[in-house]
Amino acid sequence: MGRLKIVYAILIILAIAIIGLLFYLNLVPSGEWKIASDFQNANPFISPIYPEGRTEKSAAGIIVKEEPVYFDVRLPRKFDTARVKVYFDDLKTRVFELGVEGAPGAKNFTFRPLANQFLDGLGWPRLSEGDLVLYQRYARFGSIADFSRRLLLGETALYRARFSYNYKIPGYLPSAFLRVIEPNLLGRFKFYTYIKNEPLDFKFTFVSDDGFGPITINAWSGDKLVLTKDFTDIPGLGEEFKSRRTFGLRQEGLAEGLYRIDVAAPENTRTEKIVTPARLLSFLGPLRFGRSSANAQLLTSARELHFKSYAKDPANLLADGAAHKLEEPGKRYDVKIGTRAYLLKPLWLPGEIEVEGDGLFAFDWASFFNPLFQNLDEDLISAGATNYILTNYRPPKNENGAYLAEVKFDLRNISPSANRKVRFVFSLPELMAGEAGVRVKKVEFQFFGEKINFNWIGKKIISQFSR
Repeated sequence: MGRLKIVYAILIILAIAIIGLLFYLNLVPSGEWKIASDFQNANPFISPIYPEGRTEKSAAGIIVKEEPVYFDVRLPRKFDTARVKVYFDDLKTRVFELGVEGAPGAKNFTFRPLANQFLDGLGWPRLSEGDLVLYQRYARFGSIADFSRRLLLGETALYRARFSYNYKIPGYLPSAFLRVIEPNLLGRFKFYTYIKNEPLDFKFTFVSDDGFGPITINAWSGDKLVLTKDFTDIPGLGEEFKSRRTFGLRQEGLAEGLYRIDVAAPENTRTEKIVTPARLLSFLGPLRFGRSSANAQLLTSARELHFKSYAKDPANLLADGAAHKLEEPGKRYDVKIGTRAYLLKPLWLPGEIEVEGDGLFAFDWASFFNPLFQNLDEDLISAGATNYILTNYRPPKNENGAYLAEVKFDLRNISPSANRKVRFVFSLPELMAGEAGVRVKKVEFQFFGEKINFNWIGKKIISQFSR
């Protein structure tokens, strides 16, 4: 009888665990969940569009007068993928997009185009495979797979899509010399490098007058983290180490290819020097420069730049030979510097300034390289510099007098809020002030995740007990 009671107890505990788990998953064992909203009537899972001042209610839908506008979706459980249908009409601008936020408050959105009238009117031949669409100025390739084997980065724009490729530089030879860069960068920054038959080898000298917080340096190959180093304040060092530290990142035996180095340092920590045998280093924006008595020379492939000054007095800079004055600290100033695709333009920047743009940056001519696709840019297309466009955009369909656009989001790296809310955004980037941009009639979501069955539940319970 004693053993029987134990068995009964175990079965009761398992039953309670299963019921509790199913309640936690809000009873979506199929792994598929559908919801919809017209944003007019109350919905327990989809919030109204906000802020209210940017929209106007009408009998036919919600009119978006200013952008961006947001709405939240409360998920009952974790999902891997979302397919979204958006019904809209009365579109007054050329571009309409839907985005999903990566993490609460992060403001890093992954966008999918719902309408792009420029692409609709381009008239180029198109190929479709899976979620990808390839526009070609001339029908040179018969399939996207064929295009991938002979990828022409310098002629290809990537628009709102992910595309994995194996970047190689024909005839690349390692450098025989050490390269020394004095970037004077504050806080976080990222750069690309390339290696072949050589170690990944960097030494960073950091300076801080306020003591050293944690510093993390990561090396990535595509989406794979290949090396990480964490450096924290080390007690007991002499006076000379209190404001200046040198840390190394080194790994032998890595495969030939493109690597991205992410340096995460506190905002008050300045990178004074980088020493490396690597030939190629191209930096991503934003780059924030520390105080300096001399202007820094920077080179960029960007055509559109954004500057912010953090100095007390107005800042003067040169961008591709043209002078610009930043009058107000903290205000963003936008600067266009020509239509020369993939050509380097010089910048002369004072200290206490932040720069970012639609291209890469380098501290000398010899170290620059561009392993990235072009951005979708009408000027580059008109100039003949862009001959291919990779995207997941498909023109919206016409359904009962309204447009219907269908897009897909990968949610595996999306972090919901504590109450399982995910924030979405409607964006109309070309909307002019005072104009009504679009009327949203309805959204329909279909979420997909792992199916929940007794085998899955058993594995989860066993994994919990084995911890």
